[in-house]
Amino acid sequence: MRILINAINAASAGGRGVFVGLVPALASVARDDEITVLTPPGDLRLPMPADVRTVLVPQARSGPRIWWRLVDDF
Repeated sequence: MRILINAINAASAGGRGVFVGLVPALASVARDDEITVLTPPGDLRLPMPADVRTVLVPQARSGPRIWWRLVDDF
């Protein structure tokens, strides 16, 4: 299975806290799955397991969030 985690809002304290707990736990349970994480632009360093693929969003986004989620999913 392919799992996409949208961590673009992980720059905030609450989002970062969820992310730091979720991704390592998910990677340890879903060993046969492909996990991709969208990370926010900037110099934010998020801890990431070695077998998790990261995609850096190149710039800040503007506009309706629902459209960007569709773009990310496809």
